[in-house]
Amino acid sequence: MVREREQNSIKVVAYGVIPYNNGFIYVVTAKDGMIGLPGGKIESFEGINDAVVREISEEIGVEVVVRNIVGIDQFRSKGGSPIVSVSYSCEIVEGVPHIIRPNEIKAILSPALAEVRTFYREGKLRSGEVSLRPLERYLRGEIYPLNLIQTLISGN
Repeated sequence: MVREREQNSIKVVAYGVIPYNNGFIYVVTAKDGMIGLPGGKIESFEGINDAVVREISEEIGVEVVVRNIVGIDQFRSKGGSPIVSVSYSCEIVEGVPHIIRPNEIKAILSPALAEVRTFYREGKLRSGEVSLRPLERYLRGEIYPLNLIQTLISGN
């Protein structure tokens, strides 16, 4: 019964698109070697904008400022759980990317779009297109205001 409830509970995650060294920051997870944007799950009673800042700090040891939303996507985890992913454009304001938790993050990369597309074709991107689309949107200039989510929730 619990497993069925977990599959029907929507999880929300937040990721950052962060320009760095002529590319964008991606992390390689220690768990499965998959590559994805830095970020992760929102904690109970945490604002989604705050979650992305916290997750990025915990994963790569930098402080960022969140600029805009670059996408809201939905997908299913490998286990079948529905997930809503909110991606943000972020800018590093302090620190240099480095591994904080080697048991979670194996490497930090700064690939350009062409290399990220290669990772996607090779099946190496965590969450597939959800780790590619935000970067493509960002590079096309498709950005949305940070209050978009509040607007969607409140209907105003």
